[in-house]
Amino acid sequence: MNINRVHKNNETVIAENISFVVRGQVNTIEQNEQLKKCTNSIRRYFPKAEIIISTWSDNIINECDYDKLVVSEQIEPIYMGFKDGRKKLIAANHQIVTTCAGINVSSRNYIVTMRADLFFNSNKFIKFYNKYMVSSINNEISNKILVLSSFSHRRVKNILYSVCDWFYFGLKKDIIKLFDIELMSYNKLKGNKINGLYLINNNFESEQYIFLDFIKRVEGIEIENSESDSRIERKVCDGVYSKYLIMLPPKLIGINSSKMPWSGYAAPSIISQGLFSYYEFKYILLKHKCYFIFYLVELVLWKIMYKLRNYIKIYFPSLNKNIVKIKRYLTNNTIKIIE
Repeated sequence: MNINRVHKNNETVIAENISFVVRGQVNTIEQNEQLKKCTNSIRRYFPKAEIIISTWSDNIINECDYDKLVVSEQIEPIYMGFKDGRKKLIAANHQIVTTCAGINVSSRNYIVTMRADLFFNSNKFIKFYNKYMVSSINNEISNKILVLSSFSHRRVKNILYSVCDWFYFGLKKDIIKLFDIELMSYNKLKGNKINGLYLINNNFESEQYIFLDFIKRVEGIEIENSESDSRIERKVCDGVYSKYLIMLPPKLIGINSSKMPWSGYAAPSIISQGLFSYYEFKYILLKHKCYFIFYLVELVLWKIMYKLRNYIKIYFPSLNKNIVKIKRYLTNNTIKIIE
């Protein structure tokens, strides 16, 4: 089967029916190079697709391959704090504004919205979207939305509805519905302040804010804050993921990050900080019981790797730094092949 084709009933959608909305800040030479690598990889693997760069009015784009450029005026940043006093920019509003601006000028029926530091090494995700896109119990959106593997509550606590916001793919009308969101504002944040900042644990980070707003609208589901994590809430969360999402690791989507190679959401599940694995997606979310043994073995291996990696990080910091350098070297070689 040509994986540049998606079939649903009598409808056939080819890769040229996809608009790629590449979003993000581009105000340094390094960020421009990452964007250039991103758009080059899209053009290589999806040559007839529409490429839209959605960024900010004070950014400068040089020598990048795109069909449309849309710029938005800078918005007020939202900062929140951690209990230990650290400060973090919550980028939900930036993502909402640039994604919607890109979608508004798109001309294709399907949308990919993605970070500017990501790049493709294959076009596999279309094949998997074709395989899993239909939900027999879903009347709120037309097809499921494909995302990078997100954190699993079987591996990490206090992480419900935290859906990776690096990459989304789906029908245009479904992505529009996902991002039909009111911007986050300080006057709606909850809890006490520390050092003048509201705490993240009393509110939500970007990933949770975006997906929870969508789920509240379509399912009426709400949780108190980012630390909500009861057994019942976990079960409901799995049901929501099963109904609305396709979760795939970066290798099966065919994507990596030039900013954080093989780490964060770009990490293979077995060496991640607790992301859904493919077999976990098949066994837990798709309820394919035949994958139980694969899922169990993979979970045990992940626990071993997780403890080993943290041990190396604490007791052998120089070795850990060399591992990071190797990952960056491998990523740069992959990028050179793409260019």
